[in-house]
Amino acid sequence: MSKFFGKTWWGEQWLNSLSNIDYEISTINNVLYFSAYDIGANTGNTLYGEELWKSDGTSTGTYMVKDIYPGQSGSKHNDYQLKAVNSTIVFSAKDGINGVELWKTDGTETGTTLLKNINPDVINAQIGLSSSIVLNGYLYFSANNGTTGGELWKTDGTEVGTALVADLYPGADGSSPFDFTVFNGNLFFRAESESEGVELWSCVAVTSSISDVELSNNISVYPNPSNGILTIELAELQETELTLYNILGELVFHKTIHEKHNTINLPDLRNGLYTIHLKNDKGTTTTTKLIFNK
Repeated sequence: MSKFFGKTWWGEQWLNSLSNIDYEISTINNVLYFSAYDIGANTGNTLYGEELWKSDGTSTGTYMVKDIYPGQSGSKHNDYQLKAVNSTIVFSAKDGINGVELWKTDGTETGTTLLKNINPDVINAQIGLSSSIVLNGYLYFSANNGTTGGELWKTDGTEVGTALVADLYPGADGSSPFDFTVFNGNLFFRAESESEGVELWSCVAVTSSISDVELSNNISVYPNPSNGILTIELAELQETELTLYNILGELVFHKTIHEKHNTINLPDLRNGLYTIHLKNDKGTTTTTKLIFNK
C-alpha cells in the first residue's frame, strides 16, 4: 500500500498530510486530487478528518481544498471515488446534512459544492463511481434516487446535466448497473432486469449537454428535462411527424403536429433518456435528446 506524505502550513501550525491511496486519485490540469487527513504536529490528532486535498507536486501547493464535513468525522465514506469530467472533479461525499451525495470541485474552496442531491430522503444515494466511465463528455455511473433503486445515471459536471438515463428495472430494487466499458463509441454495462436477470446492456452515448434547446431548422423543444408536458415551436406552419424512442431504440410515442406552437402531453413513460425525431413535410429530420423525469 502506497502512502502520500507531505507537510503544509494550515492555520497556525504545521500539519502532516497523510493519505492512503488505495482509493482512486484523479488529476486535472496537472493537479492531483486525493483524500487525506491532517495530523497536528503537537497533538497527533486529526482536526478535520479525511477530506479532499490537492497537490501540484510541491509542499506549498499541497493542501486541503475544503472542509466539507466540519469536525473530525471527515467527508470521506467507504465508496469514496474521484472522477474527472470536463475539467471538473466529480466525487461522492457526506457533509453531515445531505448524506452521501454527488459533489464537484474546480480546485477551489468556493468551487467545491454539492453537484446534485440525488436522494434527498435518505442518508445514502448509493452512488457507485468505482466502475464509472467517461464517454463524450459525460460520466456514467449508478445511483439510487429513492424511487427507482440503483439505476444508470450520467453527469457532465453540471446540475442540469446530471440525470437518470434509464429505469431498466422498474420499482425500488433497481437494475444495479456495473462494469461500464466503451466499445465502438457506445456504452456497455451489466445490469439486472426482472425478466432477463443480469445481462449485457448497451446505451447510445449522448454527445452534448441536455438543456432547453433551439434546434436546427428553427425548431425549439422545451422544457428539458420534461415532467410529461412538452412544448414544440416551429418557425413555419408545416405538418411535422414527432416520434420518440427510448435508449433501446424502441418507438414509445408518435404524433403528427400541425401548429407553430404545440403542447404535447407525453404518455406515462419511465424516467430516463429518450430521442426525439421531428420530420417535416419536406423530408427534413431534426433529432435531439430528451430527459423524462416525472
